[in-house]
Amino acid sequence: MVAAQNHIHPKLDVKVFEASTSEPDALRQAIVNTGRGERWRAVVNVERIHGKRAPSHGIAVDVSGGRGKVSVLAVDSVWGCTDTLAVMTAALKGV
Repeated sequence: MVAAQNHIHPKLDVKVFEASTSEPDALRQAIVNTGRGERWRAVVNVERIHGKRAPSHGIAVDVSGGRGKVSVLAVDSVWGCTDTLAVMTAALKGV
């Protein structure tokens, strides 16, 4: 589905990541590598920490590069989900 979306709207540049507190590296690296004037969006599948049997859930992320900084906007469909906070904190640590 993401490949089809990127084909239809090539400038949208949608990515998909699996993220957890123990494996935030792919998402972190993509954020760090975002250059000035570059913008991309992603669906991030967040590992459930506090409900081990609960399925992962997705959040929408919009990333844009600016003057020596990167802006990250994350939208979570699960209100007050502490799993998302932990995973995104791990992904943004040191960025």
